[in-house]
Amino acid sequence: MALTYPTVNNKAYSWVSINLRISGDGLSGARLAKLIKAISHKTTVERGEIRGTNRQAYAHTAGNVSHEASITFVKEEFDALAAELGAGFMDKPLTLTVSTKEGSSIDTVTITASGMKEYGGDYSEGTDGLECVVPLDVLRILKNGVSPVTEPE
Repeated sequence: MALTYPTVNNKAYSWVSINLRISGDGLSGARLAKLIKAISHKTTVERGEIRGTNRQAYAHTAGNVSHEASITFVKEEFDALAAELGAGFMDKPLTLTVSTKEGSSIDTVTITASGMKEYGGDYSEGTDGLECVVPLDVLRILKNGVSPVTEPE
């Protein structure tokens, strides 16, 4: 049996199927970012094991949740964003909204970050434009407005 891939207009997902909006302190409204090379995010749950004298675990704790995200910018897009955020741009909270579209349905991931974790450059000779990878200090990641883990009451 052949694998079937989700498609947009009979084409496999591609970068043109993705919109990224950035909003935060220092930005006027939401900024549609166009010169982004990559967005990476993940949520991890580290559950503890409840053990007794048996070699099998009896249960797991709710555990701790951690989120990670990074954006790979074309350098000129990052420079424009940093200039718009102004002094202390790494300390400014950001909300990223990443939307992919399949037919008439839109899938949205919302990443809330308290700021940028790192900023730097790693430039090399070649024909590609300069890039800047920026890891974020992530507080929460929602998929279509829903948390992937049970939220405390």
